[in-house]
Amino acid sequence: MKPVMNQPGVEYKLLTCSSSSVASSLPTYLEEELSQYGNAKPNDLQDKKRKHVDEERRDTRKRRKTRSSRSLERGFTNNGNTCYINAVLFALVHQPRFVQDLKNEALYDAMLSQNGKHKTSVYLAMVKLFEKFEQNRTRAATNPESLKNRMAIVQDIFKGNEQQDAQEFLVNCLDTIKEEVSSIDDIDEPIINPVTQNITGEEFFSFKCVQCGHESTKTQEFTDLSIHIDQNPDQDDSDEETVIDARTLPEPVVDIQQLLNRMFQQEEIISRYCEACGHSLARSKREICVLPEVLILHLARFEAKETNSSGYVKKTERIGINETIRTSNAKDVYEIAAVIGHEGSTPRQGHYYTAVRSYEKKMWLDCDDEEINEISKQNVLSSAERQSTCYLLFYRKLEKQIE
Repeated sequence: MKPVMNQPGVEYKLLTCSSSSVASSLPTYLEEELSQYGNAKPNDLQDKKRKHVDEERRDTRKRRKTRSSRSLERGFTNNGNTCYINAVLFALVHQPRFVQDLKNEALYDAMLSQNGKHKTSVYLAMVKLFEKFEQNRTRAATNPESLKNRMAIVQDIFKGNEQQDAQEFLVNCLDTIKEEVSSIDDIDEPIINPVTQNITGEEFFSFKCVQCGHESTKTQEFTDLSIHIDQNPDQDDSDEETVIDARTLPEPVVDIQQLLNRMFQQEEIISRYCEACGHSLARSKREICVLPEVLILHLARFEAKETNSSGYVKKTERIGINETIRTSNAKDVYEIAAVIGHEGSTPRQGHYYTAVRSYEKKMWLDCDDEEINEISKQNVLSSAERQSTCYLLFYRKLEKQIE
């Protein structure tokens, strides 16, 4: 027997439910709607629940835009679930020296001459995309589809319109551009690699065997640094997909500078084969030996957990966002240039957006897909929302160092 659905103007979807315990995790109005439909299919219930979560996320985005004082210009088109691409592009296009080196005429011409390689070049796609953005931003949103299609050739995960991890896209995109530029041949004069020149750094690692004390070292380039976050012991790591109200979270107990200091000051016990005695454990310590112009920090908010259907537990702690930070050698000072935030339970769900410092306009911008609005620096550094969602942070080296 079909249930009676007689409210005019209301679109009904027949759901079935076999587990009252799952239904009880929904809002009251959904419980009441589900109770009249008898036995339920779990997938239908999850769709209903996910729809509710998406509605709350849209409300959060609406609140964020309401706080912005005025609309300035147009951003990048969201082609389904491609906010992760847009968030990265906003951060990169507002790094003046990187963009200047990217658009270098000699480099551009050299790439065009590479025997058909230009047809699949991620570098060329980004240059053209940034030029189009500069031309369009006062009139219409710029579509990043061409860059996405080039990245889909490099990595299969970027095919289709499913959302992906912004950090994975950022690193893959920059590494691809670096490799393309490095592989240019038959040129008369050296050219500047925009990624190596501005974003690539180098770490120095020292290792000491815990068994015999044998020491060894290595150096390693990096595009970004992943920083571990200790999970709040009171945080709920259940399998519930919930939206966190950042305003209810405790004040930050740690900031970016403290996390960075901890990463370079503490020793770690890692798995590493000792060539002297064959033991498998070593003490490891690291430091930055080559500093980039733009230091990108990745907050490792997601921890793998197989018992959760999503496969992750997200650490939603508020992290203090420092306006300036010092590196491990305490000599070079960086200022905050962009903050990519993420809302959602996994890096491949939810929504990405970016706050960037516009050096051209001398203001902060809230960039959310097609919309770009002015925002206060205080909001970027101190709001509960930014501190609990910050995922990727771009710090730019100051030319005049602070004593």
